[in-house]
Amino acid sequence: MVNGYIKMMRIAILGVTSQIARDLIVSFSAAEDNPLYLFVRRPDDVPKWLASAWLSECYLVDDFSGFGKQECDAII
Repeated sequence: MVNGYIKMMRIAILGVTSQIARDLIVSFSAAEDNPLYLFVRRPDDVPKWLASAWLSECYLVDDFSGFGKQECDAII
């Protein structure tokens, strides 16, 4: 908490095609104030899953070469 406000967390999630990561993404999506940056070996595999979870176009999806280009508060 900063000055009485809860700080927004920018979260990077690596290995997005795993079931654990997908469950986390769905759970974190309920708290719309935390942007998620999703990283995976094959980014083309993720949009179909995001659409099936009603999360298409909600998050940045990139391969691992893009990791570190965004400022993040937490890495999972």
